[in-house]
Amino acid sequence: MTRKITGLILIGIGPFLLISGCEALYEAGVTGMAPFVDFEPRIREEEKHRKEYQEHGSPAALRWLLANRIQAGMSVAEVEKVLGQTATREFNDTWLKTKGGHYRSGDSTYKWGPDSEGRTLYLVFREGKLVNFNPRDYNDSL
Repeated sequence: MTRKITGLILIGIGPFLLISGCEALYEAGVTGMAPFVDFEPRIREEEKHRKEYQEHGSPAALRWLLANRIQAGMSVAEVEKVLGQTATREFNDTWLKTKGGHYRSGDSTYKWGPDSEGRTLYLVFREGKLVNFNPRDYNDSL
């Protein structure tokens, strides 16, 4: 009898447990849970901001992408995919590395932009992964 009740409980809460982690999976780029969760609204929102940044250089769209889709540990290619723009390697980056932050001489700097207001985004990568990046820094309005 106890086994039967345990089985019924697992059947009842199993789908809830499965779906509850889907947002985190989506954020990590795993969309295999699509039959259980509708990712379409978030995907459309990301595409809207990417298109706005690509076509108009919108600072607000760039900030949204940085706050919601970019995270430490991403590769240059992953960041390029999110922003919809190819990066340019910035070799003259000593000014950035000595500004603060915890950068090393071997870190690589890449730039995107400029946006419609003439600002260029610089991100630093160590061993191919984005470092010293906090999405919360981009949550504030312009």
